[in-house]
Amino acid sequence: MLTTREIASSLTRDDDPADEFDTAAWLSRRLAEDTAPALRWTLPHLETVEHAAAHGIHADGTGTYRRTPTGRRISAERVNALTAGGFLTVAEGIVTATADGVEAARRLRAVPDALMTPEAFRAHSHRVNRARAHGKRAELLPCLPEGEEDKRRQAAAREWLAAHMRQAAIDREEFAARQAAWEAADEAERSAKAAQREADWQQRAHERRYGCGSCPASWELDARCGTCRAAYQPAPHVPEAEADEDGWAEEYAEQAAHDAAQAPTRRPSVRAEITRHRQTGSHSQARITLPAHRAHRARDHRAIVLELARLLGVQTSSPRRLLADGTHTGAELWRHVDVTGPARAVDRMLTALGPVMTRLERMATRAARRYGAWRRSLMTVLSGVLDEFTPTEVKNLGRRYRSDVLAHLTASMAQGPQQPVRDDARRPLWERADAVAAELWIQDPIDPWTATVEPATPPTPHSPTPARARRTRRPRTGTYRQPATTRPATLRTRDAARPAPRARVTSAAARTHRAI
Repeated sequence: MLTTREIASSLTRDDDPADEFDTAAWLSRRLAEDTAPALRWTLPHLETVEHAAAHGIHADGTGTYRRTPTGRRISAERVNALTAGGFLTVAEGIVTATADGVEAARRLRAVPDALMTPEAFRAHSHRVNRARAHGKRAELLPCLPEGEEDKRRQAAAREWLAAHMRQAAIDREEFAARQAAWEAADEAERSAKAAQREADWQQRAHERRYGCGSCPASWELDARCGTCRAAYQPAPHVPEAEADEDGWAEEYAEQAAHDAAQAPTRRPSVRAEITRHRQTGSHSQARITLPAHRAHRARDHRAIVLELARLLGVQTSSPRRLLADGTHTGAELWRHVDVTGPARAVDRMLTALGPVMTRLERMATRAARRYGAWRRSLMTVLSGVLDEFTPTEVKNLGRRYRSDVLAHLTASMAQGPQQPVRDDARRPLWERADAVAAELWIQDPIDPWTATVEPATPPTPHSPTPARARRTRRPRTGTYRQPATTRPATLRTRDAARPAPRARVTSAAARTHRAI
């Protein structure tokens, strides 16, 4: 136990400088112990950095590094990893150590136990490469904490974040502007639709009360339109007919009645035309033209013509465009088909071509309507078979389906009676064209040898109404020219005086243009 004298002497005695505690050294070693293991260096990494700091590493520009220009090689993977971590730098073919590299080497020399073993570093390298292969961001050697490279990366990250925030602010402003424009356009569209609905409602209310407003006052109530007859208070909205000296109201009524009578009349569609037909003895030749507006329809009609000609024993060929020297070596005119053969066979084909094409087209139209009903059906919509197609692609599929059905029907003429084809309702309809064609053929088979021309309803003659006749007899102001309905006498005389060719016998059908 210390006495009072010893305690007093110890308090008054000066401290020995050798016994002072080195705080800076202790902090340096504590920092090295905390940060050195996280660097994940091995002894070769430490030796590489020390050699680069003392002598420099020579790089030949091809990815090879040596201790001297001709000395022992150093692993390029090791040098690249240290360079990526900011411990080495390359300048003019010499690899030197940075301040971070020197400081890291000093810390690892102070704590040699922090170095990794080669086996542990290989496992770490394997994990990093696997993460990079999966698209993840991983570093083989991290940079020195609070070092120059770490500060540079933090500054770059702060700069990127600031740029990202500025761009985000700009994007928010642009989106707000677009959203305001969308809302304004939507509001304008809603207002326009509301105004249109209001106007339509007012128009319907006015028509229900007063009528359409277009029927002349000179007409009786029974002669007016259905809107005027169903109105509560039918009122004339057109001046009286007496105000028109030409009686335009009566003319309008007669013209409307005539147009109503002509409306149901429909000109039959022309699928094939006989543009040339001549006969020489017992041999006959004709040219069939396919005037369909769309090319795929014309090609379908051409297939029908070729199949019918093959069944009836008639030869077919396609004319070619004449070249400048008169040779037939130009492009093939596929819209024209020349048929040659015995006169009876050619006449039979020309007679049966129209009815056969009409019946085949009707059956193909029925199949196309079935495709439309299938496309709009609830089961098709719920199955989602058309979800991956655009509207144009769906339309093209329907067009191809109709052509396939027509091709199967055309081929069925040579096969005769058929058995029903097994159909799988789970497949799309465009893949079941053969089954649909077989079903249509069984319901209405076609025999090309017994096909005859179907009687057509004669169109209503376009006779002029009394109003037109009155306008023709009494033309109004200006020069009135009658349409020419006959050819000039000079042309008729010249045609009559032209001699007929003697080389072949030309039938009367050669000077006609028949439509099928």
